[in-house]
Amino acid sequence: MQAIGKEFDVKVGYSDHTNGIEVAIAAAALGATVIEKHFTLDSKRIGMDNQMATEPLEMEAMVRACRNVYAAMGGAARLLGEEEKGQIPKMRRSMVSNQDLPVGTVLSAEHIEFKRPGTGISPADHKQFIGRIVRVAIECGNVIHPESLSEG
Repeated sequence: MQAIGKEFDVKVGYSDHTNGIEVAIAAAALGATVIEKHFTLDSKRIGMDNQMATEPLEMEAMVRACRNVYAAMGGAARLLGEEEKGQIPKMRRSMVSNQDLPVGTVLSAEHIEFKRPGTGISPADHKQFIGRIVRVAIECGNVIHPESLSEG
């Protein structure tokens, strides 16, 4: 399937004549844009392709799984799911005071470290806050927020 798509620079589909839904799901994972699968209301009935045909509940599970696989493959752009977005503040780091900082302190690199959560100033942005004056007292270990410092 992938070789044909690459050789002829086309989108490919898959015509599935196997029992079960695993091969169709694998085809979706390999990039099949269309999947053909025989459908029946009762696979026990006698018929040409009925024994390998998919019944309604299994077809529903196959379609759902193929859609999930297709969505999980994503594209070239990095897209975050809602669950991943919810983890960002927990996993990223913020500028944190490593000592008590009273009002009027001129913030220096010696006053800070970077810890979780990522709800304050990002390590990538910290240099633009060095030299600013502390407007609201910041206790040791607390996240430093831009509004706690003078304007740049």
